[in-house]
Amino acid sequence: MNNSAKMTVNIIGAGITGLAAAYFLLKKGHQVNVFESAPEVGGLSGFFPVEGTYLEKYYHHIFSGHTGLIDLMKELNMAEDVMFRKVKTGFFYENKVYPFATPKDLLLFTPLKIKDRLRLGLGSLKMMRIRDWQGMENESALDWLRKHSGAESCRIVWEPLLKMKFGDNYDRISAAWLWNRVVDRKKSKEGGGGKEAMGYIRTGYKKLFDELVEAIRRQGGELHTGAAIEKISVEKGKSTGIISNGNLIAGDVIIATMPIPSFLHLVSSLPLEYKARLSAVKYQGSTCVVLKLKQALSDYYWINISDPRSPFVGIIEHTNLISPDYYGNRHLVYLTKYSSSEDRIFSRSKDDIYRDFSAYLEKIFPEFRAADVEQSWVFQDRFSQPVFVRNYSKTMPDMRTPVKDLYILNTAHLYPESRCLNSSIIKARTLVDDIGGKNDDNR
Repeated sequence: MNNSAKMTVNIIGAGITGLAAAYFLLKKGHQVNVFESAPEVGGLSGFFPVEGTYLEKYYHHIFSGHTGLIDLMKELNMAEDVMFRKVKTGFFYENKVYPFATPKDLLLFTPLKIKDRLRLGLGSLKMMRIRDWQGMENESALDWLRKHSGAESCRIVWEPLLKMKFGDNYDRISAAWLWNRVVDRKKSKEGGGGKEAMGYIRTGYKKLFDELVEAIRRQGGELHTGAAIEKISVEKGKSTGIISNGNLIAGDVIIATMPIPSFLHLVSSLPLEYKARLSAVKYQGSTCVVLKLKQALSDYYWINISDPRSPFVGIIEHTNLISPDYYGNRHLVYLTKYSSSEDRIFSRSKDDIYRDFSAYLEKIFPEFRAADVEQSWVFQDRFSQPVFVRNYSKTMPDMRTPVKDLYILNTAHLYPESRCLNSSIIKARTLVDDIGGKNDDNR
């Protein structure tokens, strides 16, 4: 495709990746159509009404180093909508919640002997000082941690957390993925005395999506919700358009932003080698139970759960990041679990999931009772995050598919970063620069 030519680009998916790509393409003067099968935009960042405002279905926060997201919000005149707050993180082990954020917290973490606490801290410092993640990716996170943080810290801290997040794949995860997580959190602590400073959009992420949609429409882009795509049309090795409701919608370029399994259902003429590379990417799914309470559970924003009997891996008390005043003085809590996209939890009823999660929450907070829950919601997604195994960069699918003018961009392309709005926005901008020309048209 001639980067200087004006194109019609059809984008499948109106999550943050699709909408950011649409916004950047329109700034360059291209015509853009966005198609979303759901009745509303948002994707994994979708939202639901709570107490007169909106909350995300899956927890969200901003690190100070998330410049891609912050810069986009500045362009949308939303700079004043971002607030940062120092928060507490904890670690639940053997029926007790331990503070787990500052160097002092680590020194007082009595489940580990003092020599193991020191080694755990030194291992984290060593990882923070590494500049080139590519030299780490041929080693598993668990092997790296055992070598540099010690066997005991792995047994008590790291191994349970990796198992809870990645299940049977826990010992295959690339050390480069863990490096990114540690470095991201290090940035959030800089200048905060060891406590993490995390950010949030004051009135919720719905405002970001509303502003992004308005900016797209203002620049002439078209957005179609409730528009299921049946097929991507390919002729003689080139994409010719998308088929929706039996109609062919022509275009010069197609960008597909859905998970790989969904993408494979839409394209029947991919080369076998590329299709095999796509199929090799395995996914973890997410389950989030959201609780609305009259009282706070704790003063922690985030508590990691190190107990294989727990049905969830983390407690994220949203209203310890943003004031409960925004939600009618109610307290909102996420209980989150990650599991294989094939896990049986995705066939269980939401009532059963809620009962299991709330019952275990009573074991962590004995004063909590299910009767304290004014309202609850259960959200699930089978394909929320790829499993980033060792040497993933060597097998990661290219965003440019073998089909001419057909591109794919989703969470499988964010490595070594985890799924987050920031990395999705940065990747969208990179792809747009590749296919749409380097020089912005700020009309």
